[in-house]
Amino acid sequence: MLTELFPIFSPASGRIVTTNEPPSPMATNQIFGEGPLLEMSGSKLYAPFNGTITASSASGDFIRLRHDSGVTLTLIIGSGREFSHNPALQRLVKENHSIEGNQPLLAVNQPLLRAGNKQQRYLTLLLEVPTQFTSSKLNIRWRDSGAVSAKESPIFELEQESK
Repeated sequence: MLTELFPIFSPASGRIVTTNEPPSPMATNQIFGEGPLLEMSGSKLYAPFNGTITASSASGDFIRLRHDSGVTLTLIIGSGREFSHNPALQRLVKENHSIEGNQPLLAVNQPLLRAGNKQQRYLTLLLEVPTQFTSSKLNIRWRDSGAVSAKESPIFELEQESK
């Protein structure tokens, strides 16, 4: 069932970047998994797979998606601390609702987002995989740099371990 989920495509357009200081402390301590940092340029954030919204902040800067396989993807815009209101973001989905791949989750007002703190431009993508899959010979690799297009560019892919 895990192989049906991958590749996971980018939920937003922009550029994968590397930085010594991720904007979210949740990315640093890997509470919600590991993954890349994306400097967003698009006006929408999309669901990269079918699943359920298991958590979402009122402002939309923190969204957790769960696939039927148990894989969870956490999306954090900026520090993830704008819990009540972020005028640059408009949430299009609610917590505990089912979603379909490519469904818009969030509308992003880029001029307003870019007018604020630079760290708010970054989307952290954190992937958690249930332990029953991590013991298999499949490795998950994520893209580490370059431009990406929403719904078109793979972010997370499976690699088979060579023997």
